[in-house]
Amino acid sequence: MNVLFVCHERSEMGGSSRSLYNMIQACERQGIKTYVIMPAYCPTFSFFTKHGIECYIVNFKLNIARAHHGLYHYMKYIPRRIYGGLYNRCSVSKIYDLFKDKRIDVVHSNASVIDIGPAIAKKLKVKHVWHLREFQNRDFGMEPFRGWKRLLNQIHNADAVIAISNSIYRHFGCDACKKAIIQPNAVVDVKSEGNVLDSTKKQILFCGRICRAKCPDVAIRIFSAFHQTHPDYRMKLVGGIGSEEYKCEMMGLISSLKLENVVDIVGYIEDVSTYYKESRVFIMSSRYEAMGRVTIEAMFHGCIVLGYNSAGTAELVEDGVTGFLFDDEESAMEKLSMICDRYESDEMQKVRKQAYSFCVDNFSIDRYGKVLLNLYKGL
Repeated sequence: MNVLFVCHERSEMGGSSRSLYNMIQACERQGIKTYVIMPAYCPTFSFFTKHGIECYIVNFKLNIARAHHGLYHYMKYIPRRIYGGLYNRCSVSKIYDLFKDKRIDVVHSNASVIDIGPAIAKKLKVKHVWHLREFQNRDFGMEPFRGWKRLLNQIHNADAVIAISNSIYRHFGCDACKKAIIQPNAVVDVKSEGNVLDSTKKQILFCGRICRAKCPDVAIRIFSAFHQTHPDYRMKLVGGIGSEEYKCEMMGLISSLKLENVVDIVGYIEDVSTYYKESRVFIMSSRYEAMGRVTIEAMFHGCIVLGYNSAGTAELVEDGVTGFLFDDEESAMEKLSMICDRYESDEMQKVRKQAYSFCVDNFSIDRYGKVLLNLYKGL
């Protein structure tokens, strides 16, 4: 079986890129041949090709625009729609020419913002699978450029849909789809080193893109209140920088809270596993997280998760069993203090072990490959 993945990666290996890489690993372990279309040369392209994945560059326009748009959007709407439509029509033709002789069986669109997948599948006369990984409006303040009605109609008419969480499934009305499953991303490889139960550093971790949507400011304020009674703890913020302007805003917040000597903005790191293993608690402060692969990575590497009690995070973390949930910053600070005060206790070690088992049982690459193979064969 041959599958063509259409993805929108244009930058470093972020969460969506790593999820796609794990998905390709899962496919290849099941004997599925994979190809990838990307819109631009980027670090993700270099990483994929370095690891033997057959990638092609064909640029195309995404179906996405900023929410709460004004007059400028409406003035540009018709020209952009005409230009974007013609551009993507050419892109579909280029992709068809590349793959018409490769006996593709399935076209797999890797995000809700990619709407050329149906046209590619139709041109190649194959099945189309749509992977829904983001809310768009709730998590990133975006919305479909051509409107929700058109996008939902396309999604509901796909041959199959994969929603990465119950929250995403409900958000896109997947009950109306021809075929839809809820399947979280593959995150962990049970062949690699996981849970470490001897963390000695008194360190709190935020991991995710340093941007407004991921709410690192919430994590910083939680740590600030916590630090007043736990002055021997430090905090690391690890992740790609959304913009220098926002980074400066966060540095200003750190300075105003007098945390310059204990809070570090590390920036993008390709392998975050060391930071998980060195940290005692991981704060997932994003309120509208579709799933949060970093939450699972933290669990897998023995870092106790303290997450917002909403969206995909609430589906991953069972409060007091595989981690802890909070409803506001005050309760988060109280729980963070409780976790760290009892860190060496059997209770907290049990939480770490249960979180690790939960990850291995539900988010392994090998398990994910079997789900994808069954889905593709059933089309």
